[in-house]
Amino acid sequence: AQERDAALAAAKHRERSMVQLFRALREAADPKAAIKLGVETSAQATGAAGAALFAADTHGIGAPLAQTGAEVPPGAAEQALRDKQIMTRSIGGQRLLAIPGEHRGGVNCVLVLARAADQSDWPEDDQFLLNELTDQLAVAVAQAAEQDALAKLSETDALTGLLNRRGFDAHLARAMAAARIARRGGALLYVDLDNFKQVNDRHGHAQGDAALRAAAELLRRSVRAGDLLGRLGGDEFAVWLAEVDAREARQRGEQLALTARALQRFAPDSDKPVGFSVGIAMLRTDSPQSDAQVMELADKAMYQV
Repeated sequence: AQERDAALAAAKHRERSMVQLFRALREAADPKAAIKLGVETSAQATGAAGAALFAADTHGIGAPLAQTGAEVPPGAAEQALRDKQIMTRSIGGQRLLAIPGEHRGGVNCVLVLARAADQSDWPEDDQFLLNELTDQLAVAVAQAAEQDALAKLSETDALTGLLNRRGFDAHLARAMAAARIARRGGALLYVDLDNFKQVNDRHGHAQGDAALRAAAELLRRSVRAGDLLGRLGGDEFAVWLAEVDAREARQRGEQLALTARALQRFAPDSDKPVGFSVGIAMLRTDSPQSDAQVMELADKAMYQV
C-alpha cells in the first residue's frame, strides 16, 4: 500500500509539473525559450538523466534544438521519425524514449529522453504526458522557424538575395568586434556600380534589375565563405574581408574591377561602360576607429576612384 501510494504521489507530481509546463509554453513569448524550458522540465518531471529535442523534416534528423543532462544519441530519434510513432529501445547502457512531434500533418521534431538501462521502463502515463508535451513543442518549433525566416527576410535584399543595409551593418559590427578582439584586422570594400543610371534610362528598369543581380552574383563568386557581402542600397555594395592586409585587400579590389568588365553587356555601345569602382578602408586594431568611421573611409575612397 505504501509503494502504491508513493507511485500515485509521484504520478500526480509529474502530472502537475506537466500541466504547469503546458501553461508556461502557451504563455511564452519566445518559442526558443519555450523549447528549452520544455526539454528541461520533461527530464526533471520523469527523472531522466538526459533529454534532447531534435529538429526533423523529410530529409531526416537535424541538430538538437535544446538538450539537457547526459548526451542523448540521435539514433532513436531517427527510428521514431521513420516509424512516426513513440519508440523505446536500449542503446549503449541507456533506456531511451523517443517521441515524434507533429505539426500540421508532418513531424518537425523528436523528443528523446534517456535513463540508465537498469531503471524501470517508461510508464504509460509518462508516455502519454510526454506525447502531449512533444506536440506542444512542435508548435513552438514551427513558431521559432517562422521567426527565423522573418528575421532573415528583414535582413535580406529582395532583388539580389544579399544582406540589405540593416543586415550588413549588424553582421559587420559583430565581424569587426571579433577582429578587434583577435587583433587580426580586416578590410572593408565599398563598391559602386558605375554608370548604372544610364542602364535604367536607356534600357528600362528590367534591364537595370538584371544588371544589379549580375553585379551581386559577380561579387558573390569573388568572396570567401567567411566574408560578408551586402547591398547597401541603389547601386552600392559593400564587402568585408576578414584577416587580410592592405596588399591583399588591394589585390582583391583590383580583381573585382577587372571582373566587372563582364557587366558592360548591360550598356552596349556606350561611352560610359558599366563597371565597379572600389574604395578600401583597413580596420586597424591599434586605432580607436568606430565601425561608422571605417565605413566612411571606404565610402570616401570609392568616390575618389
